[in-house]
Amino acid sequence: MYARIVTFQLQLGKLDEALKIARESILPELRQRAGVQEITVLLDRSTNKMAAISLWRTEADLQADMHNTPARLAKTSSLVAATPLVETYEVAEHVSTS
Repeated sequence: MYARIVTFQLQLGKLDEALKIARESILPELRQRAGVQEITVLLDRSTNKMAAISLWRTEADLQADMHNTPARLAKTSSLVAATPLVETYEVAEHVSTS
């Protein structure tokens, strides 16, 4: 399993607007991509940061989607204070309690 973590430093007061875009546009699109296993969105209101973690079945699934990342990032480009950080990891351990 592989993970992509995208961290956004948002402009002051833009967190809820970015979350709305994520919920209404970005996440529905991402859920349709082959190999997506799980998506989690994290917020830190005290620092105006948002992070999205997507888990992918295989590295090939994640890599096949990489060309879509810039278009997704563009949907929030007017709300960010800095270029979003996109990182990819191999998942060494994943524990689900459900």
